[in-house]
Amino acid sequence: MPSSTRDITVQYVKTALRKKVESHGSGVAEPDQRGKHHNRPFKYPEVVRNLIRAHIQNFPIIDSHYVRATTSKQFLPEELNVSMMSRMLMTEVRRAGIENVEISRHLYDHIFNTEFNLSFFTLKKDGYVSLLLHYTKILCSLQYKLSDWKI
Repeated sequence: MPSSTRDITVQYVKTALRKKVESHGSGVAEPDQRGKHHNRPFKYPEVVRNLIRAHIQNFPIIDSHYVRATTSKQFLPEELNVSMMSRMLMTEVRRAGIENVEISRHLYDHIFNTEFNLSFFTLKKDGYVSLLLHYTKILCSLQYKLSDWKI
């Protein structure tokens, strides 16, 4: 009988013996299968992911000459944030009349944080306000061509 002082139950021993038999005598237990399933209830189509990637790439990049030597990070204007960018994309999709596209903020955040090396520019050492105003005007004049996407 398994030891109650070590908190080993009968079911624990039965499972270990069953897995040893299932391993065909090799003695190597199979890997833990908790949380491993291939029946995801919803997966975003690659077309939607590509639409988000293209939208993020449309924003103007600001090079910061102070940190160029120490980082490969690129910067977006400080007036932006990820929430604002995702709302802009959702508005453009609705304006284009595309009905069957679901774009979640979570997916936009995930793609922004994992696939792009971007941050939002903040002035630290100098006051290039005219530079920021220039990029803000460019940003406001951007028009996204969603008609190219076949969704």
